[in-house]
Amino acid sequence: LDPFIRFLEVAAIMNGQVINASSLAREAQVSRPSIEGYFSILIDTLIGVFVPAFQPRAKIKEVEHSKFYFFDAGVARATAGLLDEPPDKEWLGYSFETMILHELRLRNHLSNQERKIMFYKVHSGREVDFVVEVKKGTLRSVPEVILIEVKYSETWKKEWESELIELSSSTKLKVRQALAVYCGPIALKRGIITILPIKEFLKKLHSGDIF
Repeated sequence: LDPFIRFLEVAAIMNGQVINASSLAREAQVSRPSIEGYFSILIDTLIGVFVPAFQPRAKIKEVEHSKFYFFDAGVARATAGLLDEPPDKEWLGYSFETMILHELRLRNHLSNQERKIMFYKVHSGREVDFVVEVKKGTLRSVPEVILIEVKYSETWKKEWESELIELSSSTKLKVRQALAVYCGPIALKRGIITILPIKEFLKKLHSGDIF
């Protein structure tokens, strides 16, 4: 069990982040095939899910690796052995993303839509947290998506909008909605971007106003 326990701790620390199996294998001191098998166990037992990378080829050097999210951020923190330490802002951000992801998955399940949920990131580090595919692309048409940026903050910063704006202007996809979710008290409108407080976002999501 020791190799699996080492893997669990590293995987939990990486909750909500891009997973590179080779790097994780080095960190956990186990083989790459073992890492892949261990992730399969977590998925089969509903401990976590992979979120694949969206690659519309809107830019060069788009990230290809998936992200992995535990089913619960508190479980991830306990598994990482961090319960006795106060969470930092980065961890809280990933925890907020984890919650939003599972609300999206819940909406998918209850509405029987099964929209594909992905993320978008380029190697420079800029990303969009969630890309929900509402219409698949074909040889003659581009995919249609909803973009969702998530920020654990009570104030919204303009610099967080750049990737949403850039993707929305790409000819490689069609953006039906560009949304942002934060912890502030009021809804905002910035051009094509609608910025929603978390409670308002969840209300719209589960009433079917988003997808």
